[in-house]
Amino acid sequence: MNNARVKIIGAGLAGADAAYFLAERGVKVELWEQKPEKRSPAHHSSDFCELVCSNSLKSDDAFGNACGLLKEEMRTLGSLVIAAADRTKVPAGGALAVDRDQFSRIVTETLKKHPNIEIVEKAGEKNNYIFGARVEEIERLRAGGYDPAAYLKDHPEWEKIAETLVDGTYSDGGTGIFRELYDSLLVGASWHKPDHYFIFRDIEEYYQAILRANADYAHRERFAEKQLKNVSNSAYFSSDRSVLEYADKIWHIQKDER
Repeated sequence: MNNARVKIIGAGLAGADAAYFLAERGVKVELWEQKPEKRSPAHHSSDFCELVCSNSLKSDDAFGNACGLLKEEMRTLGSLVIAAADRTKVPAGGALAVDRDQFSRIVTETLKKHPNIEIVEKAGEKNNYIFGARVEEIERLRAGGYDPAAYLKDHPEWEKIAETLVDGTYSDGGTGIFRELYDSLLVGASWHKPDHYFIFRDIEEYYQAILRANADYAHRERFAEKQLKNVSNSAYFSSDRSVLEYADKIWHIQKDER
């Protein structure tokens, strides 16, 4: 059973509970969820299991009706949804009502931290070759100072490569473009500091990503699976989606419905 792998579409109440139930029993789960990239007009949070119409999960009377009995059975089976509801419940008479934001947050955090659950967004990171600093690190580097020369001193192999731009190893035909490139990386220019795009910060990870891609290519079927997943999920990156998102979130202009 530990070798099993299950795909679950949607991280609503049923999908979230099913994913957690299987993961707790050693099953590898791929949980596919359209949030946060896409949501209905009724949804406002990026979290899973968002309760829209009501914060009530109906009766919690285990001896009085079927709804209450079902909840007690789910507790016995280790239901994530019921556990989260119990932790975030608010007074509601005989019903099990919850703080909706806290409830969704607990479910989301639990699923994302579970070692047997992969939350698949777009093509999934495992189907890409991701390298380099993320947004948070870039912001820290810009705020705290970034010295590419110091980085090269700690990585002489890359320093040697950078020096080939100006030591005569390659000829730029007297145009000076190699010197200009070298200066942009280590000296800076009138409009930017040295290595404005953090090339030296990313270059070792880029090199390692190439090596991973080369190694993966030896396993043709698995490599082809990565390619197919990327292609099948590429619609998100279309210019139509990008322009609409810019119009809504950055330019703040209304779409012409004519």
